[in-house]
Amino acid sequence: MKRIALFFCSAAVACGHSIAAPAAPEPVNVPELMVTKAGAPVKDVATWENVRRAELKAIFCENEYGWRPVERPDTLAFELAEPDKLMMDGKAIRKRVRV
Repeated sequence: MKRIALFFCSAAVACGHSIAAPAAPEPVNVPELMVTKAGAPVKDVATWENVRRAELKAIFCENEYGWRPVERPDTLAFELAEPDKLMMDGKAIRKRVRV
């Protein structure tokens, strides 16, 4: 297999073709990290922690991770339905719970 790859590379070079890695794609719609939405530059830690960090977190939640639909209710509880059981020759543990 290595000989075939070497042959094709040698043939390409002999024919005048250059072999180069493909160019990396340009990022699209990527926000500037050190500029706030209002266009003010982030020059100190306080601006980063109080303004820009929250803006970027909101961008990630909207576009990448998503928002949690609701908070966990106080009445939500989990109860063990049966003892843990080893499965798949001891490679996994089955847990059964009641919600």
